[in-house]
Amino acid sequence: MIRRDISEKVRSFIFEHVDSVEQLEVLLFLRKNSDRPCSAEEITRELRSNLTSVNGRLHVLKLKNLITEENSDFRYNNAKEIEEVLTEVAEEYRVRRTLILELIFSPLKKMRNFADSFVFNSSDKKKGDHDG
Repeated sequence: MIRRDISEKVRSFIFEHVDSVEQLEVLLFLRKNSDRPCSAEEITRELRSNLTSVNGRLHVLKLKNLITEENSDFRYNNAKEIEEVLTEVAEEYRVRRTLILELIFSPLKKMRNFADSFVFNSSDKKKGDHDG
């Protein structure tokens, strides 16, 4: 069971924006190095990960507007609206990593992600549908 002593802000941020531990670590690495752009290769080395996987995480973070891309390098998006909560997320991850992992792997989060996979936008069409 997830303990309730993690703030609602942190729980909401993890629930809405973090799909994996690696994704969180990529975001926190870029935040820690926000004074300069970082390459996917550097992030991969630093996190001791896989370049293909890190590139996928970077793509998702960019789509969520949490990072920006500049000439194939990446930077943390220092947006005020996320900085406060990300400071809290980073501290919680540092001191109570297990609780953050519980949130990332929460069955409720998995159910939401599964349900989201069935949501279609207006541009989606069923196979066989034709215009005209």
